[in-house]
Amino acid sequence: MAVLARTFEKRELRDPGIFRAIFANTWLAPIWVFLRLYLGYQWLMAGSHKLWGGERWIAVGGPDGLPLRGFWERAVAIPEAGRPPISFDWYRDFLTFMMNHEWYRWFAWVIALGEVAVGIALIIGAFVGVAAFFGAFMNFNFLMAGSASTNPLLFIVAMLVIFGWKTAGWIGLDRWLLPALGTPWQPGTVAKGFFKRRAAVNEACPVCEMPVEVGRSPASVFNGLMYLSCCPVCKERLDSEPARYLAPASA
Repeated sequence: MAVLARTFEKRELRDPGIFRAIFANTWLAPIWVFLRLYLGYQWLMAGSHKLWGGERWIAVGGPDGLPLRGFWERAVAIPEAGRPPISFDWYRDFLTFMMNHEWYRWFAWVIALGEVAVGIALIIGAFVGVAAFFGAFMNFNFLMAGSASTNPLLFIVAMLVIFGWKTAGWIGLDRWLLPALGTPWQPGTVAKGFFKRRAAVNEACPVCEMPVEVGRSPASVFNGLMYLSCCPVCKERLDSEPARYLAPASA
């Protein structure tokens, strides 16, 4: 194990140039905004029909979620001839469990509000990567339930937007939100300002003692203090064994 650890120590596989050119180049932002708006429009329309359309799922005279229950009933049904809509028994059992416990009453609210929220976030370009992830997750569940329709296409577009999350919202609110809030592995200006008074910003990486740079190096917070790592690999090691690398600093 020690030999294996030394073999892969301080090594990081980098993305190919074409990958960075496609998913991290702001010059391609107009293409991403087209995909983002198309995806957001589809989710907004789907959610609006469930919220205030003629065949809405929620806020109706009777119990909420009856159309969702009908969808689940058709999905879990096993025909006498032919292939059932659901291919995996565990997913059929999962939907049957929710249906038997009448979870459709509140789950219809989650789906309807979730679709509208995803659509609005994608259209205005706010937290595009997170919104596309939840959209892809909903597409995945519809596909698991045997509903094809436009879900395969929307799933592919959502995955592309997830991969291009750094530039997909460049023409949108993410252009200001991401630098301000940052990410869990790299806090933005607002997050750094929040931890500024109690942050111990180190000048060298606690793992390999390489120089670090405020605002660019990945950050980890322990006991109210923020420590910078030189690369994501060192951050992962610092997060997994903070006592090992921060013990000398504490002493």
